[in-house]
Amino acid sequence: MRNEAENLDLFVFDDESVGSMELFPEVWQAMEQLISEDINERKWGIETIEESNALRLSPIVAYYTATRLHEPDIDLRFRIVQVLGSLLRTGDDGDVTPKEVRQAVKHYLMLQRRRGIWNLLEVAAKYMVSEPNVRALIALNPFAGEILGDIFSDRRAPQDIRHQAIVFAGLVGFLETIPVIERLIDRLESRANGQSRMAFMRNHYSTADEGELLPIARATLELLREP
Repeated sequence: MRNEAENLDLFVFDDESVGSMELFPEVWQAMEQLISEDINERKWGIETIEESNALRLSPIVAYYTATRLHEPDIDLRFRIVQVLGSLLRTGDDGDVTPKEVRQAVKHYLMLQRRRGIWNLLEVAAKYMVSEPNVRALIALNPFAGEILGDIFSDRRAPQDIRHQAIVFAGLVGFLETIPVIERLIDRLESRANGQSRMAFMRNHYSTADEGELLPIARATLELLREP
């Protein structure tokens, strides 16, 4: 029986990956590049890791790459979201990422709190094409429903981030957000009704902007209530 130390494989080899040991120096250099202060170095790092297929061979490389979801450059973070999301899906050729690799990504995502989820929402807000992968990554976090509810209830948060938080609460199916969405809808409807009666008054927060959340909140609530 394997002990716990043996359960974390450095690389997962199968018949098709025999000979991949030659990739080690290149992969380690790429991992170092991922934390470089130079954005171009970081871009080269993710390109190398992606092209070498190391993500699908090594749980450690996959986990390390997942830590770069905190990448400050939104465009590079988008690329990282895309490559990590691809690990969770069956490839076009029917290829399935080894369980150990998927578990490594899941383990990291489970550790994320508000900042980590926020980073994913920022990517989704800028890149619509990232939606399936952002959804898959958020779904790995058992606290994501609570975090999303906290974000879309936060009137200090940017409107596009709040919008995305509502969207993914529905897409992933976080039923625990239903009461939070209901409270948001009640507040927005009450505020809208109040302003229609007293148009001369203005609140500290822009009701017109915040009111834009009302349609998506209603649609998400309906989605979550479906049997």
